[in-house]
Amino acid sequence: MHSHLTLFYSKGKTFFVFFRLLEDDSNPWYDLLVPGVLKFIGRAGKYDMPATDVVEKVIRISNSSANNLPLHTVALESLALIGCTHKGKAFLHTRIGKK
Repeated sequence: MHSHLTLFYSKGKTFFVFFRLLEDDSNPWYDLLVPGVLKFIGRAGKYDMPATDVVEKVIRISNSSANNLPLHTVALESLALIGCTHKGKAFLHTRIGKK
């Protein structure tokens, strides 16, 4: 699975497409697709730090989904996986570590 993830992740526009999907919460498929997108972002973030605007969106989803426990759990899991890298730790520390 790691090789497929790397191949798909290495495409330059992957996170751009996902970011556009995460921005459009009026999409009728939003609730169905977002947990999978968040999982992909987290698993890809375990190997390399995603773009900071994507991580910011994951943080916003985590903060705004307190009433939606499955979505909140997936968002937190994604942030934990992103935090596995040194870049991820540094970014999360500067973004949410001092609050």
